[in-house]
Amino acid sequence: ERMKLVTGLLGFPIFDNPQANRDQQTYTFKDVRNEDGLGKGTLLSTGEFIVFKNSLSRIAERPGIHPGGSALRKRLLDEGILRKLNDKSYIFTQDYIFTSPSAASGVIAARSTNGWDCWKDDEGKTLDEIKRK
Repeated sequence: ERMKLVTGLLGFPIFDNPQANRDQQTYTFKDVRNEDGLGKGTLLSTGEFIVFKNSLSRIAERPGIHPGGSALRKRLLDEGILRKLNDKSYIFTQDYIFTSPSAASGVIAARSTNGWDCWKDDEGKTLDEIKRK
């Protein structure tokens, strides 16, 4: 129990069950610039964001993608979390926890994005409108 507390305080909640910290709401990301990126996921109480298995990510990176986002996409491909579905899209082979909603939407869109504005509920309200206001 002490290890759980200490690692959590240091920012490494390795003993926590992320599924237990899920928001009950599912959010959808549809890339307005193309249909190659379509994701579903939810926010964790830690501020991290889970993208669900079978979400799609655009293959072609857009100009201006953050170098960290590009490196993360490569790592997800190397680890088999993303795999090529067709000439335009990768597919998530499992749920994946991102450090933020923006990191998640950036990987899906293959460009820099503001995840707080991109992820929306079924009524079209943004994550920002629901959680920050």
